[in-house]
Amino acid sequence: MLVPSNVLEPKTLIYQPGPVDDPGGRPIAELVELSDFVPLTPTHVNYVDCAVARILDRKDVSAKFIAPVKLRSHEPLPPKENMVVEFSGRSTPHGRGVIKTLNQCCRLEYEGLGEILFDGLLWLQSENGKRLGLMGDSGALLINPSSGQAVALLVAVNFSGAYAIPIERVLTALKVKLVVP
Repeated sequence: MLVPSNVLEPKTLIYQPGPVDDPGGRPIAELVELSDFVPLTPTHVNYVDCAVARILDRKDVSAKFIAPVKLRSHEPLPPKENMVVEFSGRSTPHGRGVIKTLNQCCRLEYEGLGEILFDGLLWLQSENGKRLGLMGDSGALLINPSSGQAVALLVAVNFSGAYAIPIERVLTALKVKLVVP
């Protein structure tokens, strides 16, 4: 779910496609409403960038991931260096990468907020040397293909790799649990 940073209030309707997908276009459907998010703070270190929404009508959404990415456990898996992860993002139907660094500190640019300092992020790179993801993939769930467990949430991509937040930190911040489809 793409939520403009620190702007929307709880119960705000989220549309599909969103304004980023089709600027100036008309939304097709109201799918969810924003339930909660963790505000980003430009003056302090941030550890998560995440939001959660309530589905308005279950028949309008699917909990299934695009094959071959499969979530098979509600238990998160702690990230490890050299761990393989896969994801299905809004712009990348199937991405596959390797966690290269744990506990990365970096600054990420956010529209309307400027540079935001993060700590404790994961740094990932693709297995084949190509770009790991595209703009719009932020928020994708990273899953270990061997165990089927969630590892992290994709937060930013660039030409050389991607940053992700360990999923345990996201679940704790939002006070939610994983549900297996």
